[in-house]
Amino acid sequence: MSSASSVSLLPSPPPPPPRRPGRPTVYSPSEKKGKKSGEENGSVKDIYIKEQIERWMFLRETLNVFSHAEVANFLLDLCDK
Repeated sequence: MSSASSVSLLPSPPPPPPRRPGRPTVYSPSEKKGKKSGEENGSVKDIYIKEQIERWMFLRETLNVFSHAEVANFLLDLCDK
């Protein structure tokens, strides 16, 4: 009676998004590992001190410095003595 046809009644999938121009980025396994862990490649900049923030800010005002890096540097130098 009827022959089997290969016509699908499902809608076709949307086309893929257009590719960005330029050379694709390729990382070696060691570079990929470095990207995952900022601590290993030295790019960590945030330190959470929570309850000690009031003491930190007081020390910053006492030292009359504007940057947190200067406070950290002072404390590290103090530990080196």
